[in-house]
Amino acid sequence: MTLVVDNRNALQDRPCMHAFIAGVSKYPHLPGGMGTPAPDSYGLRQLSSAAISAYKIYSWLLNRKNHFTVPLATCRLLLSATHDEEIIEPNLYDLADSCTLNNFLIEAHQWRDDAASNQNCVTFFYFVCHGVQRSTEDAVLLLEDFGDGIGGPLKNSIEFKDLFDGMAASRKRPNIAQTQLYFVDTCRIIPEEFKQFQWKNATPVFNDAELSIRDDRRAPVFYAAVPGSRAYARPKKQTIFCETLLIV
Repeated sequence: MTLVVDNRNALQDRPCMHAFIAGVSKYPHLPGGMGTPAPDSYGLRQLSSAAISAYKIYSWLLNRKNHFTVPLATCRLLLSATHDEEIIEPNLYDLADSCTLNNFLIEAHQWRDDAASNQNCVTFFYFVCHGVQRSTEDAVLLLEDFGDGIGGPLKNSIEFKDLFDGMAASRKRPNIAQTQLYFVDTCRIIPEEFKQFQWKNATPVFNDAELSIRDDRRAPVFYAAVPGSRAYARPKKQTIFCETLLIV
């Protein structure tokens, strides 16, 4: 189950909010995982707070669904939680599908389709996971199946800019939501190994490359880390970025 909130029938064509939340702590192919070891882990290991943080953001949205400028219509949730996280927060168990590449791509397309129904809608995106850079302005988000050894090293990852650009108005989606909120809770470091090879390609989020007709969105992006730096967390609790968001 991924669509954990669905009020579309009740709200019909009214302006509303469509949320997409994802958190990855469990990486089967990184050290400490139960899968085939990655050919190169780039110094990355399991996380202990990402899935919990995504769950806390989801709970915050759900508890305040009637206090936004528009009502919450949908919330898509992908969680790849460690066993330790599930012990700490039992609601993580079997609440949502895991955040694999395939699941993420499916939900991103459906999220965009919902957002395209009314330009007065609002979108909300929060993703917490391992993040890397290939350049100083980059932000690549690593999904659960990162490091499976199939294809290029960043096949099971997405470039945030690709997601962001694909949510702009286009000829196919002229009425997509014009208010879009993005929260990227990841590190933004360039692994030393990345400097030794040619550009590494992440998987495109959307299967079309249509140019936007006019990008006049109100679409702020909030990062947990500036380029070249790390994001931090309270182990087995939540990220500092998540904690700050919930205080605000």
